[in-house]
Amino acid sequence: MTRRKHDLPDAEELVDISAGLNSQSELSRQQKNRKKIIIIVVCAFVVVALCVTGFLLYRHYEEEKARERAFQELVDRTVNTETFYEGVVVEGIDLGGKTLDQAKEALASLEPDLRQPVDITVTAGENSYQLTTDDFTYTYNTDEVLDEAYQVARTGERMDRYNKILDLKENPVEFSIEAQMTVDDAKLQEFVDAIAAEVNVAPVEASVTSFSPLSAEKFTYAEGQDGQSLNTEKLLADIKELLAADDKTGTLEGEFTVNPHTTTVEQLKARTVLMSSYSTTSTNTAAGTNNMRLALEAVNGTVLQPDEVFSFNNTTGDTTDPSRGYQAAGAIMNGQSVQSIGGGICQASTTIYGAAMRADMDITMRYNHVWPSTYVPLGQDATVDYPSVDFQFRNSSQYPVYIAAWVDGVVLHVEFYGYIPETWDTIEVSTWTTETIPAPEAITEVDSSLAPGTTQLVTQAHTGYRAAGERIYYKNGQRVGSDPIHSSYYPANAAVYKVGPSE
Repeated sequence: MTRRKHDLPDAEELVDISAGLNSQSELSRQQKNRKKIIIIVVCAFVVVALCVTGFLLYRHYEEEKARERAFQELVDRTVNTETFYEGVVVEGIDLGGKTLDQAKEALASLEPDLRQPVDITVTAGENSYQLTTDDFTYTYNTDEVLDEAYQVARTGERMDRYNKILDLKENPVEFSIEAQMTVDDAKLQEFVDAIAAEVNVAPVEASVTSFSPLSAEKFTYAEGQDGQSLNTEKLLADIKELLAADDKTGTLEGEFTVNPHTTTVEQLKARTVLMSSYSTTSTNTAAGTNNMRLALEAVNGTVLQPDEVFSFNNTTGDTTDPSRGYQAAGAIMNGQSVQSIGGGICQASTTIYGAAMRADMDITMRYNHVWPSTYVPLGQDATVDYPSVDFQFRNSSQYPVYIAAWVDGVVLHVEFYGYIPETWDTIEVSTWTTETIPAPEAITEVDSSLAPGTTQLVTQAHTGYRAAGERIYYKNGQRVGSDPIHSSYYPANAAVYKVGPSE
């Protein structure tokens, strides 16, 4: 049926239409539901996808943060360590991981090998001396080098430092230590002086090798020898010059200066001539002459150096000791003539005194007797009494003096040998009495042990004297000067008698 435009549907059509509409509506609902489901599913999927994506992104973010933290921690650990960085090399030793103290300890054993070798040989005559590396002090700039090495990759931005540290492993930074030698002038001078002390030879002057005072040829002579001295100033300068060179090895030869001896045997013979001689004759007993002989034997052969002092008592020793051969003989004691061990030795000292004055010796200690001696002129005696009274003189010349002394029978002889200056060639001694002192009146003492009317002389009277004198110097027989000598005083003594008691 054909429906006209604007014709109303009938009921059946309406039912059908309604049914159709319902059917379409259901279908539409279903479709909508399906769409909703699809949308819900899609939304759910999207949500899930977004959640998963967000989770993954979050997880990735956290992992990235963790990796970043780990990296930063690694950078911190690498950069902020207090030890040397790996790849910092000093004298071939990688100091990576070492502290400053550990690095110093590791390098300490290497320092001696960094010294520049020193090997200097010094020859001096037949001797050889060595200077080596160990004779010098060295300083090392180890501390400065370690300070500089420690600063590698420690400045600048943090990541720049990190990258530098990583680069050090492939491209190490190397440092060298320098050894600086110290030349101690004082020690070098000691070294040179020690050589000189061994090789220097003093000149040996012509000398008297023996003195035989009782022989015809009294002196034996030896020729002098030249000496030598090392030129220490030049040697020291040569050593310093070699030490300043790049190659501190080599041989240096010491130079010597000849030091000639100045005295010949002929000159020495002129200094060992007979200066003086003096003799006295013994009027004592055989025992007294024996004592004189022993004393002069002790003096015989004496050599006095310039300014040396001769002591009679020190030279003879104890002249009162009978075990040494001295005997009892006439002597003066307490103004009386007695027998005493060693009596007579005063004549020996007096004879030496006479020769010493005539040799121009400086008489430093001399005493005269209580009584004038019969064997020498008044004022020319020299008494001794061991150990209290001594006779002494000093060698006032500038050369040694040699003494010969002996007894020939009853004659005492003393000779002095040495140097006679040009100012004189002979000395004489003159003495004279300046005062005569009469003996006091005799003294008489009663001795009950004597028989009545008996008189006994105890002490003989002696006239007293004062004497003066001088040494007179002659040259070619002409008087050229004089010096006073010690004055003498011999006290006067009264005679002493002992008498028996009167009846």
